[in-house]
Amino acid sequence: MLAFLFRGLTADRQPGAALFDALTAEARRPDWYREGEVPDTLDGRFAVLATMTALALVRLERDGDEGNRASVSLTERFVEVMESEHRELGLGDPTLGRVVRKLVGMLARRTELWRTAISGEADWKRGARESLYKGEVPEEALEHNAAAIRALWEGLGDPTLGRVVRKLVGMLARRTELWRMAISGEADWKRGARESLYRGEVPEEALEHNAAAIRALWKRLDRASLDRVGQGKFG
Repeated sequence: MLAFLFRGLTADRQPGAALFDALTAEARRPDWYREGEVPDTLDGRFAVLATMTALALVRLERDGDEGNRASVSLTERFVEVMESEHRELGLGDPTLGRVVRKLVGMLARRTELWRTAISGEADWKRGARESLYKGEVPEEALEHNAAAIRALWEGLGDPTLGRVVRKLVGMLARRTELWRMAISGEADWKRGARESLYRGEVPEEALEHNAAAIRALWKRLDRASLDRVGQGKFG
């Protein structure tokens, strides 16, 4: 999913949110914490997310002006999420501002660290150790995460994967427009379900079932606050 970082997507009007969502999904993979033994704590999860974001920023440096714009957008999204999450933890101004500036500084240090490792001036194990851990780490766990980071970096340059993800993003955009029309009343929900879920013929009963289920989900989303939707709580 991190093929969102390819040049073909950096021209998106709001690339930061899509990039950050992809990075967050990657940072939630259990193996960083299980086999790689990063502590499954707020600090540990931040370390993994900041590492993913730093890799993305280094990758975007290769994409010229479009990459620079995407980097700015990604960094802005990083700041927005850090501010939001720390407000939920009970922090307020001016303490919040100091904490977020510290987190941005930690991201900047990781970006420089990975820029150095990727250029060959430092090894990947050292990068993984400094980017992911505060204390001692078993060698096997360190090697696992160093290899995983390197594989992730190499995947960012795979043009085939980039084309696949661009296709998927286009499919998502078409469905978004389709459901915007259905919700506004410009199209019916059964048509939306048919075009969104099926390629060929579908029994009428099955179509009606899924159209009703999608409509019920929308009603729950429409009643829920944005914060609860973001947490996956629709009731």
